[in-house]
Amino acid sequence: MSIPANATEAPTFAKVWQQVKGNAPTFAMIWGLILITALVVPVLLDSDSFVDSLLITILANLAGVLMIAVPAVYYSTDRCPKPGEIVSILSHKPLRYLLAGLQFVIVEAVGLLLCIIPGILVALTSPLYVHYVFTTDLNLISCLSKAFKLAMTALYLQNYIHYKGLVRAREPA
Repeated sequence: MSIPANATEAPTFAKVWQQVKGNAPTFAMIWGLILITALVVPVLLDSDSFVDSLLITILANLAGVLMIAVPAVYYSTDRCPKPGEIVSILSHKPLRYLLAGLQFVIVEAVGLLLCIIPGILVALTSPLYVHYVFTTDLNLISCLSKAFKLAMTALYLQNYIHYKGLVRAREPA
């Protein structure tokens, strides 16, 4: 298990490698869950029905969201979940996570249908949204609202900084 790096320390390759090695079993377990739900379960069910496909899609997406949820839990608690704790993260509040995913898909789809840019902006908020869903007890609408507001604030701040000339892109030498 690795300890989060102190934000005041300069990053080094050795520190990053220590983080990767310390958290490798957890992320290997997540990849294993994703592969099982995406490749093994369809073979075992051996059915082409819509319900089976929907179930497989939901399970694979729940396993995939762990790629964002585990770092969110890690940075909010300063402790990376062990491989055995991965499934308990999802089983803690399964209905909340299913509804959060459904809400996010609907909002993103509506954004893409109305105009492509709002859908892309909603998609970019997914790490923040997952963070709020997994680490707070806010209602799901508040989670999405906070994630979107924070992402838009960051976008406008970056645009303002660039416009004022405080940061410039590097020109090729």
